[in-house]
Amino acid sequence: MMVMNHKRAVDYICPDPETPPLSAVTLRSVHALVSANLLSSRMWEGALRTHEVRIGESAYAPPNDPHVVEQAFGTLVEKVRQIKDPFEQAFFITVHVPLLQAFEDCNKRTSRVSANIPLLAAGLSPFSFLKVKHRDYVDGLLGVYELNDVSLAREVFMEAYLESADRYWFPTVSFGAPSRAIVENRDFLESAVRVLVKDHGGFDKGIAEAMVQEKGLQSHPGLVKEMRDMIEGLNEGNLVRYGLSLDDLEQLRVKERTPRSEIRTAAGNGSPEGEAPACKGSGDNG
Repeated sequence: MMVMNHKRAVDYICPDPETPPLSAVTLRSVHALVSANLLSSRMWEGALRTHEVRIGESAYAPPNDPHVVEQAFGTLVEKVRQIKDPFEQAFFITVHVPLLQAFEDCNKRTSRVSANIPLLAAGLSPFSFLKVKHRDYVDGLLGVYELNDVSLAREVFMEAYLESADRYWFPTVSFGAPSRAIVENRDFLESAVRVLVKDHGGFDKGIAEAMVQEKGLQSHPGLVKEMRDMIEGLNEGNLVRYGLSLDDLEQLRVKERTPRSEIRTAAGNGSPEGEAPACKGSGDNG
């Protein structure tokens, strides 16, 4: 029963033709599918709980007032929609749905399936916790429940993604999992892209290598290629990820369209890029 429920939930979130939006209805729908025939009553499938629940192995007590649960669930959905990075969205769902215990049961299953929604919507590989040790997964959540510490849960999440993402395939295209170095240094890479575009007009291998070396990451040469790929992939829809504007993108495209020989000629004549040098013997001599 649980396997069939899981399959139906996965089929629901898979893009056919598109991934369902991140919303309260979507999360409740996922819960209804994963919990079918597994709860005390069919009325609780996809419904927010109105009674007290306890979490095994933990002294943590989630809110029990139905109005508080409903309000907190709405806040959870709103916050996850405000997050721009799909990996952060996925991790937020993985942690906060079990933390709130919005449903009578099957909260963790709901979170694990739902965490793939932002990844699929962004064209990234989905993932599962199939190869993660159950004890590690539980301990990660207990760290959140008891200590308000997400560090172990984050490590488990990263391990799960890196281990499983490259095993999944889509009907239209297959996606490989990013390397651990790319995942762990995502903030640095996005900041570096912003600097390269704003201060240097685009990708410059020498500058990129210097930035990687200054960060002490020279043992990961793939980071330079990732910067180049990120810049080549810039478009109107992902500028916010790098803190760039439409003007930044337009200036980058103008430079990419300008022949290198023209840039060298302009520079050699001491003229600003894109301006013709002054003609000898002409102009105001006074």
